[in-house]
Amino acid sequence: MPSEHKKYIICAVGRTGSTLYASLLREHRTAFINDRDCVSWSATNSVADWNKPIQHTHQIKIFNSAPADYVRIVPIRCILDSALSEIIATATDYWTMLNPAVQEKYKKCATKLFINVEMFIQQVGFHKVKYQQSLQSMDQWNGEKYFLTYNKHAVDYRAFYSYLNIKSDLINSQWIDTRLPKLINAKMSVDKFLLVENLKEILDAYKSIDVVYNFDDEITFNHIENILKEKK
Repeated sequence: MPSEHKKYIICAVGRTGSTLYASLLREHRTAFINDRDCVSWSATNSVADWNKPIQHTHQIKIFNSAPADYVRIVPIRCILDSALSEIIATATDYWTMLNPAVQEKYKKCATKLFINVEMFIQQVGFHKVKYQQSLQSMDQWNGEKYFLTYNKHAVDYRAFYSYLNIKSDLINSQWIDTRLPKLINAKMSVDKFLLVENLKEILDAYKSIDVVYNFDDEITFNHIENILKEKK
């Protein structure tokens, strides 16, 4: 089956690049069959619309009930990254950077934040449980499935499409470079770790927890440690 006609369901822990991935799938489908309204966004408490070929959800019950013709996708990211990102997004009420005006507002309001360590540990625990559920579901699924790694697939769109076996002349053209960044390359304009007043305390707390899952943790650890060195 051509990739633009495939169905996909993404079940994600928050702040793992899942909105970006759903958008990339939408853009690919739209480029071939002009179907922009093809994503069902059933975040935390809404119902999935199974008439749409691309599903984005944080609900494991929806993931487990998806029809058999949906390709299963689970994004993975260092839990320290995603848990801290969720706390900061909640504190600032900025979740995405969809246009330059929003980015400027974010820069102005992005002051130092003192993160409650117990809250952080609790958030890490929430993410750990969600991964346990989604990984168990993937273990039991014998059909087509993929794990998307944030440090690879959220930063390199060609790697994203290639990994999902989405191959076409379009993907190899300038389409990625010229069209996609304008639509969905909406990265936060400030490194979230620079906003955290008690960054070392957060890093030490994370290392003291039995997180179990190591999703490129060393990359995040090294980045934080370099920030801490520069502060001295």
